[in-house]
Amino acid sequence: MSDFIQFFLNSVAPVAFVFFLGYITGKRGSFLNSDASGIFKFIAMISAPAIIINILITTDISSLNTNLLTLYVLSELIIYLSAFLFCKIVLKLAYKEALLCGLAASFGNHVLFVYPVVLFAFPSELITPVKGIITVDIFIFTFTLILLDIMSRPEIKKTIAALKQIQNPIFMGMIIGLLLRFCLPDEYPILVRGSEFISYAAAPCGLFASGILLSQTPLLGNIKMAAVLTIFKMLLHPFVGFLLIIIIGSYSFAEAQTTLMVTVAPVGIMAVTFANRYKINAEAVAQSVLWSFLMSILFIPILGLLGKEF
Repeated sequence: MSDFIQFFLNSVAPVAFVFFLGYITGKRGSFLNSDASGIFKFIAMISAPAIIINILITTDISSLNTNLLTLYVLSELIIYLSAFLFCKIVLKLAYKEALLCGLAASFGNHVLFVYPVVLFAFPSELITPVKGIITVDIFIFTFTLILLDIMSRPEIKKTIAALKQIQNPIFMGMIIGLLLRFCLPDEYPILVRGSEFISYAAAPCGLFASGILLSQTPLLGNIKMAAVLTIFKMLLHPFVGFLLIIIIGSYSFAEAQTTLMVTVAPVGIMAVTFANRYKINAEAVAQSVLWSFLMSILFIPILGLLGKEF
């Protein structure tokens, strides 16, 4: 029990504190949703791309366990497809809504929550799997946005929708990072330190803005859809991840610890932004973000403890 408390206090609590600070100040009216929108714009256009660039130019790719990464991505895609089909067939949502539900149920908030936690708690070799997941998820994220654009505007050409998302700052950050990685002969300190310094702002700013945004969300309301997203993300995704990685892949808890932590990452806050953009039930998505965040605060230290025991 003392190990659980120590892990929570040293790694999870400092990160969660920033979220609750935003939540409290949002409830008090000190910060408004418009303030959160400005912060998210900075993260999406500047800080998040800097994280991607820094990951790509500093990570030792040879140390990346591609088999472990593949098993995680497979678990994510299984949850994505399952949530999509459930929302389309059982809840009878439109294709656009079901697609966003698939993304929300599988795409966790690893950049703003899990990544800073593992930076606090783990050595570099256990941080690398999370970096790999962040990079691969850019493709799933971008592909979903292309489909959402096509469904929202049937008149738009598929090539135009794709080109529009290629200009997404996060995707551009990946392209720039890859070019710097493979075109420059040496690692330039100004690029490494500059991208690292900017990236430091993403997690605290994003968590604070998330707290502000979710402070306006009722805990109860659209219970059915919020519960479905939360169950898929916080219960089914860890189960499928455990089955594929530990049972089928035969990895130990210690080897797969940080990868499994991503399976219990809360629903990504960007799902709320996209729900608003594409006129989908944003309140239900926001509730699932809030519920899953509270659950993740408990689940991540449990996995931290299991990694030491097994």
